[in-house]
Amino acid sequence: DVDRVYAALLAWTGAIFLSLIVTALSDLALAENRADKAVEKSLKSLSHFMLRAGVSPVLAKRADAELRHTLQHAPFLLHSVLGLVSGRTGREILDRLAAETLGAVECFRRADLECRAEFAALLAPCALLRNEFVFRELEVGESMYWVVTGALDVVDSAGAVSAVVLPGGVIGEVNVVEGGLGY
Repeated sequence: DVDRVYAALLAWTGAIFLSLIVTALSDLALAENRADKAVEKSLKSLSHFMLRAGVSPVLAKRADAELRHTLQHAPFLLHSVLGLVSGRTGREILDRLAAETLGAVECFRRADLECRAEFAALLAPCALLRNEFVFRELEVGESMYWVVTGALDVVDSAGAVSAVVLPGGVIGEVNVVEGGLGY
């Protein structure tokens, strides 16, 4: 009789444990779907807001393209939960998430984990439409851009193309001295 009681108790415990695991996994999947739907809803709300606020369709299209590009290539920038984990874990996650993009640039590929993770936290993907610019000649640079696909023309004040930045190339500047990097 004691053996039967233990067997029944173990069976019930196993069944309860299994149901808890299945419930937790389905809750995780549901939460991920909710997060994706919330981001998509936010993108649509932003588009509607820009239309009502009189933002030009070109600017609205660019903002939408940049946000969707960021969501696809750097979702950690839109789902900012990395502040909840330890610094080391956050850096390792950032390094893995940005490996494909940062790995296309030689100086990032050769850098150590700390440096790559710090830059991954700073640098955001940017999708440009044809004939758009990231900055003008003699402007103080506030961002650094690396080309992943396509090409970026460097145009001087006379309108002549003085250089072409190809995939893997970097243009611009980012301040790494004042205030440091950090995320």
